[in-house]
Amino acid sequence: MATKKLKVIEKAPTAAQAEDMARKIWLAGVGAYGRMFAEAGDRVGKAAGSANDLFEQLVARGEALEDAVRDRLEANETTQKVAGVIGKIQDFRAEQRAALKSRVETVRKAVDGAIAPYNPLALARQVEELTARVEALESKRVGPRVVAKAAAAKAPRRAAAAAARTPRRTKR
Repeated sequence: MATKKLKVIEKAPTAAQAEDMARKIWLAGVGAYGRMFAEAGDRVGKAAGSANDLFEQLVARGEALEDAVRDRLEANETTQKVAGVIGKIQDFRAEQRAALKSRVETVRKAVDGAIAPYNPLALARQVEELTARVEALESKRVGPRVVAKAAAAKAPRRAAAAAARTPRRTKR
């Protein structure tokens, strides 16, 4: 015997139903976000209201812990030994730093002394000072007019000597 199978045809959701379902999903997500936002806001408000009290409690607890740790460290021999070693290291470091500064200063003075005769600025000042002394001595020995005449007579010779020192170029 042959039986007929009945086909059950389910209705496919229509576009309007699909759009309605998508909108409901969206609204459920927005609702969840709004609820979390409201709860977080309430918690922040509570925390902000009691922030000063909480801070004061934390400070008091921190002070108590600090006192307890200091008492333990002061009673410990190892801590005292470490503090003594640290003090010795700091003293040694200060001595080494002073010795290094002294050595650097000694080297600086030696270098300054060695370079001083070759310092162009110092040499130029010495030349100017010596020139002034020579002119002063010449003016005392001879008279101001003779010095002026001698300087005028030396000027052309100096120019000629300078020209003779410069090499001349020849055309090739």
